[in-house]
Amino acid sequence: MTHLTADRLVLGYNGHNVIEGLTFDTHPGEMVGLIGPNGVGKTTVLRALAGLLEPRQGATFVDGQDVRTLPAAVRAQRLGLVPQGEAHAWPLAVEEIVMLGRAPHRGWLLPLSAADREVVERALTLTGLTDLRERPIDRLSGGEGQRVRIARALAQEPSILLLDEPTANLDIHHQLQVLELVRRLVDERGLTAIMAIHDLTLAARYCDRLVLLHEGGAYAAGPPENVLTPENLRTVFGIEAEVYRDPRGHWAISVAAAAH
Repeated sequence: MTHLTADRLVLGYNGHNVIEGLTFDTHPGEMVGLIGPNGVGKTTVLRALAGLLEPRQGATFVDGQDVRTLPAAVRAQRLGLVPQGEAHAWPLAVEEIVMLGRAPHRGWLLPLSAADREVVERALTLTGLTDLRERPIDRLSGGEGQRVRIARALAQEPSILLLDEPTANLDIHHQLQVLELVRRLVDERGLTAIMAIHDLTLAARYCDRLVLLHEGGAYAAGPPENVLTPENLRTVFGIEAEVYRDPRGHWAISVAAAAH
C-alpha cells in the first residue's frame, strides 16, 4: 500500500508564503483531515500533495519518490484528486465523466478495454451512480455531482484520495452521504483519504487523525480528541469549545464564541 509524506513544505503564491515548514505523513487505511480557519492553506497543501503546485522548499513523497518527479500519468494512478467543484464545457453523461478516470492508464484517445469498463462499472457501483449513468452532469444535485467526482477518481485506481472540502455547499443529508462513502472506501478497500474540511464536528466524527493548520504549519496533529482541545480551538479559531461523545458514540463539539 502507498505511503504519502509531506516533508518541510514551504508553499505560497506571488511572493507570499502560506505554508512554512509543514511535515506530516499518512498510512494506508486511514482518513486524515486538514482543518483550520479559511485562508490557512488547506487547498494549497492538497495541491502540493497532488503534485500540482511546486513547493518553494521541501517535497512530497509517495513511497519515497518525490511526487513532482513522477510522470503525470503515474502520479494520477497513485493519487486521485477530488476538487471542490468544477465547470463543465459540455454536459457529459455521468458514465462518460467517470470513464475519464481511465485516461492515466489508457491515454486520452485509446478506446476502453473490457478491463477498463469493469473498473468504471465498479466505480459507479461503489458510489451508487449506476442508475444515473446516462444523466448529464448539469442535471445532478450537488451531492450527486460530488459522488461523480469521487467515482472518476476511483476509476484512476489510486491508493490515495485527496478531497478538497467534499461537503462544501451540500445539505446535511448529502454531507453525511459523501463522508460515509469515503469512510467505507477507506475501511473496506484500504485507501488513504486526505481531506480538507471546515466542519469540525464532521472532521471529528469521520477522521482517524487531524492536522490543525495555523500560522503556516501544523499547530497540532493526532486523533481528534487530542487535536480539538479547548486550548487549541481557542488559540486557532477564537472559540470556546469542548469535544464530547454524543449518544451514538460519535465525537461532537459544543461551541460558543470566545469571550472578549
